[in-house]
Amino acid sequence: VIRRMKPLDFTLAEMKQLLESLDVLGDENATDDARSSAAAFVRECHTKAEESCAALRRQLAYAEELTDVLSTRGAAAHL
Repeated sequence: VIRRMKPLDFTLAEMKQLLESLDVLGDENATDDARSSAAAFVRECHTKAEESCAALRRQLAYAEELTDVLSTRGAAAHL
């Protein structure tokens, strides 16, 4: 989980809290309040991960566009 969170800019505190939340959700003896709080934090992390993925997709698209422009211009310079 941590390896997947690092590139998405989660803080160490968020990583710790997510791991704890996942443990709570997996614990059949956890209280309803603890499970509710854990589930809410997991949803927050899911939203943040989706937003980070969207930002990374945009960055990748820009990088690919630049690569295409440079490739086209570089090929034209060799003619």
